[in-house]
Amino acid sequence: MTASETAVRDSVAASLSMDVPPQGLSLSGRAAWLMSAKALAFVFSFALPLLLARRMNTTEYGIYKQFTLIISTSLTLLPLGVGVSAFYFLSREDGRKRQIAFNILLFHFFVAGVACLVFTLHPTLLGRMFGNA
Repeated sequence: MTASETAVRDSVAASLSMDVPPQGLSLSGRAAWLMSAKALAFVFSFALPLLLARRMNTTEYGIYKQFTLIISTSLTLLPLGVGVSAFYFLSREDGRKRQIAFNILLFHFFVAGVACLVFTLHPTLLGRMFGNA
């Protein structure tokens, strides 16, 4: 792409108030990186429990599984779907994108702070819930 074509493209994008796509990898290149990362994450998430089951005794592995259950459930439930609302509001509110992103970030910090406060004030809460305190 020549310099004049780039200038025209940038001015048209600016006049339409659209974001200019990055000049790096193509869409298929970025998709390949994402697919590779997802495949590697799948391999690790599949292999790690197999290795830990061989290395740990039954009690330790049970505690590990309880911990992963708590973490995965918390990561799913605590955000309450607020982050997903960004897809709805960011596409409709052009002038308030920073404010919406800040509100979502603020909500996540608040929820994480409440969870941290609960576990700081009651450190044996999870042990009592699962009966292994």
